[in-house]
Amino acid sequence: MLNKLLLLSRCIFFVSSFFMIGCNAQSVGCKFFSEIEEAELKEIIVKGGFSGELNASSSLKYVGCYEHEENGLGVYFYEREFGNARLTQRLLVVSSKEGYLGMYAVPESPESVVGSEIKFSFPDDYGNHISLKGDALPKAVLLDGEEFELFK
Repeated sequence: MLNKLLLLSRCIFFVSSFFMIGCNAQSVGCKFFSEIEEAELKEIIVKGGFSGELNASSSLKYVGCYEHEENGLGVYFYEREFGNARLTQRLLVVSSKEGYLGMYAVPESPESVVGSEIKFSFPDDYGNHISLKGDALPKAVLLDGEEFELFK
């Protein structure tokens, strides 16, 4: 019975996704991220090649969005506990048009997304933001004096 309900819910999801994409092209930009459910977000990032784990020990927190030419870039803070009280922290970027773009290992959660920048609480001289401007995400960023590279 549970398998039938799961199958039915997936069918409804796929049919409604097809309807939204085929008939309602307005679901772009940052509006996309205000309407997305966690299960759909997880499906998008896994499909895009996300290398982390999504289980009971992990969490995804919406940080903000940057809209550029009807494409929203949603920013999420991912955290996962493992082993002997170890913690991994990542910053994920998801496009409303292209799906999961990648992630950066980060030393802490960002404060916010302001305009085209993801802001952190570090001093400016040591690197305190990630710019979302341009055609692609930066391959490497400087945060709190340390360089972090974009990966999947």
